[in-house]
Amino acid sequence: DLQCPNNYTSTTTQIKLRKQVFCKYNRDIRPVRNHNETVDVQVFLMLRRLDFDEKNDKLTIHSLFHMSWYDYHLLWNSSDFDNIEVMRVSSYSLWKPDFDVYTSTSTWSSLQYFYTVCILYSVGSVVCVPPLQQDTSCSADLTRWPFDSHTCKMVIGSWTYAGEQINISFSNKGIGKYNYDSNREWELLSTSATREVKKFSCCPNETYPSVTFEFVLKRHSGIYASTVIVPAIVLMLMTLLTFWMDPGRSERLFITTLDMFCHFIMLQYIEALLPSNGDKTPLLITFYRDSLILTTLALFCGILGKNLKISSQPIPLWASGISSLILNNRIGQMIIFRDINLKPATEISGTESEGHTKTTILSSTSSWDAFIAIEDSLFFIITLLVYIILIIGFIP
Repeated sequence: DLQCPNNYTSTTTQIKLRKQVFCKYNRDIRPVRNHNETVDVQVFLMLRRLDFDEKNDKLTIHSLFHMSWYDYHLLWNSSDFDNIEVMRVSSYSLWKPDFDVYTSTSTWSSLQYFYTVCILYSVGSVVCVPPLQQDTSCSADLTRWPFDSHTCKMVIGSWTYAGEQINISFSNKGIGKYNYDSNREWELLSTSATREVKKFSCCPNETYPSVTFEFVLKRHSGIYASTVIVPAIVLMLMTLLTFWMDPGRSERLFITTLDMFCHFIMLQYIEALLPSNGDKTPLLITFYRDSLILTTLALFCGILGKNLKISSQPIPLWASGISSLILNNRIGQMIIFRDINLKPATEISGTESEGHTKTTILSSTSSWDAFIAIEDSLFFIITLLVYIILIIGFIP
């Protein structure tokens, strides 16, 4: 604090003004005429940049924090000092509100010990705009990754004073952009500022106001659409394609095995991209997991079909009955997408009461071909329906 001199013999008016204004000024005393009065501090957050670290659940806010209030201990008559109405002083020389970031990820806040040059007006108005780089806690919800969006909040209020001593409110809308530098990974969809007043059981006669700045961020998903979404579609089509292939050919088992291997590779790749935190499994992981299960079933179906095709054992009655029921039904014939070459083994003809009767008995190989074709068609339809359900669940 500046000490009052015996006389003001400085050569410049500004020095005289400073000595006059800060004579016996105490920066630890609230700037009010009466101790029962409230200091009204208006704030405005000027955004410069936002960086979101989903692995550490942390949002870094780069901004300027505009604060203004009246200090009734710093008044002067401008006509006595060559009409000087504005003075610029160090923030260390002034009383400042003890604002803190309640949602900070650390015990240190840049608002507690900020330094800047403040503007002081002759009417007692003080304006300080310190730079604010603050890490605030923000839990990542990766359920819809890579098309995820996140809502993060920064809450600011007085650390030791109640609302009856320091009241915090907004200037204009409370938040805006100032030479905003867009993040390459995150798009800022919207911002908002709200004021809240709380009471606690310890102090029922006091109020504790705070301001909340809310940021809605959305991930730029273009690169991920090429690296994880397109492969998911390709692997899905490969799995469905295997049901259309002849189970007797080795290419079907090779493609299905390759399909399974690619699923494992993609799961490992996505696992490397995603953080290990969070209590919700991303839908894309669920899609690849369920797709891997379907591909495994397709592999078993292909192995079973190949073994049955080369089998010399006669087809069981239950399997033959199922094949006959489906092949003799119009709807059943519509779901069979593979041509079935039914070769008769014997043909028995006879005459009965002037009528002609002909009975065809299918060979064992033809019966197995029909059963395998029906099996592949049914599994194809089931797999397709499951994929449709997975895709619908993935759409926001």
